[in-house]
Amino acid sequence: MWDTYVRLFDDTYVLSGIRNSLIVSVSVTVVGTVFSALAAFALAKLRLPGKNAIFLMLLSGMMVPFPTLMIPQFVMFSKIGWVDTLLPLIVPVILGNVIMIFFLRQYLHNVPDSLVEAAKIDGASYLKIFWTIIVPLIRPAIAAQFILWFMFVWNDYLAPIIYLNTPEIQTLQVVIANMNVQYATQRDYPLIMGASVVSVLPILIVFLVFQRQIIESIALTGSKT
Repeated sequence: MWDTYVRLFDDTYVLSGIRNSLIVSVSVTVVGTVFSALAAFALAKLRLPGKNAIFLMLLSGMMVPFPTLMIPQFVMFSKIGWVDTLLPLIVPVILGNVIMIFFLRQYLHNVPDSLVEAAKIDGASYLKIFWTIIVPLIRPAIAAQFILWFMFVWNDYLAPIIYLNTPEIQTLQVVIANMNVQYATQRDYPLIMGASVVSVLPILIVFLVFQRQIIESIALTGSKT
């Protein structure tokens, strides 16, 4: 029943939810992927004092669950006026993902150090080495981690429900949850299911775009082990 999708976009906040989710997901994953890859390159290939200690500190941060940080973060963001905006969903995570840094760092150990040293002898800067040599070599791993991170941010419900109150500012997952409460008593399940289908489409599109890189990542990892 295609009129369900017409009602979905006319009578609900699905369009604004898609827009807000795309703003958060794309900005976080694209910018964060660049910083994560740079951090992994620095921790794997550069001679940095104390880089192993830095890496252990990053890993230790993964042991702190988000629910323990909810109240302090909410108080901090409320004091600076960020509540009911998208900034609390973007700023804390836009500088990188520890899981991606860990994965790419381990992946970079398979890249010979002689490539970096040869490029340095030829006069290439570290940024040029990163963009021209390292990125093409680890592109499958970046694509695989990008999809996983995009799925996590797109499907995130806990953080948006804490910080977002105005319907026009809410992400798609919060919009669908509110529809479930609003329409469940009226038994309008087709509208709820239609919104769920729409929420899956961006993840499906991202997977179809990067599926070749994911297969390459799995194949390369399997052949090297």
